[in-house]
Amino acid sequence: MSTTKVLFVKCDIAKENCVRGFVKKVIDKFGRIDIVFNNAGISLPSKDINELNICDLNQAFEVNLNSCIWMVKHTKSFLEKTNGSIINNASNAALLGCTLGNSYVYSISKAGVIKLSMMMAKNYASLGIRVNCICPGFIKTELLRRPAEVYAPNIPLGRVGSPEEVADLVLFLSSNAASYITGAVIPIDGGKSLN
Repeated sequence: MSTTKVLFVKCDIAKENCVRGFVKKVIDKFGRIDIVFNNAGISLPSKDINELNICDLNQAFEVNLNSCIWMVKHTKSFLEKTNGSIINNASNAALLGCTLGNSYVYSISKAGVIKLSMMMAKNYASLGIRVNCICPGFIKTELLRRPAEVYAPNIPLGRVGSPEEVADLVLFLSSNAASYITGAVIPIDGGKSLN
């Protein structure tokens, strides 16, 4: 029977020094990094442009976008050694043609994640590192501000997604089954981004 080794590390991924320390602990424990899944994100209450302040912008960009940059900056050399994979979690709110109310800060910070992913995919392919981006829609997590049934009628598949469905996509993109996929931006939103 095989055992799985797990290491839990408290880390403020918005701060580069914390990310550097986190990566060091992972390397000290496991000696290698094969996959990076940048999954952190926050969604602030929607506000019109004239209601936004610098704190809103800084918080959203530090967590949603800068954290991806810090994590890749400090794991890239290890991913080169393993022909690793990076999966960045953006949002369908960042996709062209999909606008969700007044979620300006969330949407533009996640759009930055998409652009970052595409640039890294092109620039890191020669290093053997694959980079892909997922764009979840309404998923049954704590981020949903209202009951799932409220969102369902506006989703072509008629329901909110589950965390397990997102995890399955990430697992696929991390696996050898996706060894020829890089630079993909994949909505996982029940068709909501088609609206």
